[in-house]
Amino acid sequence: MDTYNKAKKTNYTLSDFRGKGNIVKTEDEAGSLAIKVFAEFISQLLFTLDGTSDLYENERLIKDAATNWNGSLDCGGSVLYFIPFTAENGGTTTKRATRTSFTCYGQNAYNLMNYASSWCGTSPWYSKDLAAVNFSTTYRKLVGRDVKK
Repeated sequence: MDTYNKAKKTNYTLSDFRGKGNIVKTEDEAGSLAIKVFAEFISQLLFTLDGTSDLYENERLIKDAATNWNGSLDCGGSVLYFIPFTAENGGTTTKRATRTSFTCYGQNAYNLMNYASSWCGTSPWYSKDLAAVNFSTTYRKLVGRDVKK
C-alpha cells in the first residue's frame, strides 16, 4: 500500500481497502481498488519475470508472481528487483524485492486462475489492460455472484 501510494500520489489506508475509509466508503469501491492494485503489481512482476528467461513457462510465471504478492513469504530462490507500480501525478517509484520460486500460495493462485480461465482468459497472463478490471466484472464472477447489479 505504501509503495502504491508513493507511486500514484494517493493516501489510501487499510480502512479504504475495507470500504470504511475516508476515501473509499463502500465494499464495491474497496473491491475495485484492491483488484486494480493487485492487477498492476502482478502485471509488472510477470513482465519482469518473463524477461529473465526465454524458458520461463506460464505456469511458473503465475506461481512465482502470486507467491511474491505477499512480501512476507521467503521461499528461497534468487532475489530479483522490480518496480511494481508506474508513477503518476508526480509520484515516485520504489523497487521491491521478489524471489524466483513459489510456495503453496502461488500454486493455489495458479489453480484458481485456471479454474476461472473460461471467463478471464489465459493468454497473455500479463497485460497493461489488467488495470481496467474491476470488482463487479472480476471478483463477483470469482465468488459466483450475479454480475448484474
